[in-house]
Amino acid sequence: GAFVISDVEPGVEDVLADSVVTYTDREDLREKIDYYMEHEDEREQKAGKGQDIVRRNHTFANRVDEIVKVMENLKDE
Repeated sequence: GAFVISDVEPGVEDVLADSVVTYTDREDLREKIDYYMEHEDEREQKAGKGQDIVRRNHTFANRVDEIVKVMENLKDE
């Protein structure tokens, strides 16, 4: 349920949509920190959205299902 600011990483938005705020350089990071410190509602909304995505899509059961799919595909090759 934490609010996350991260450097730009390929795939982050694919996995976590817009729940993670990304920055490109120090100045951008500073601006985003200042902005979200003053906009608690937006910060909490993004944190809650990220938590929902993780709980829905990244549970232990989800990981096991993914491993089983990979193993089945390897077996079929």
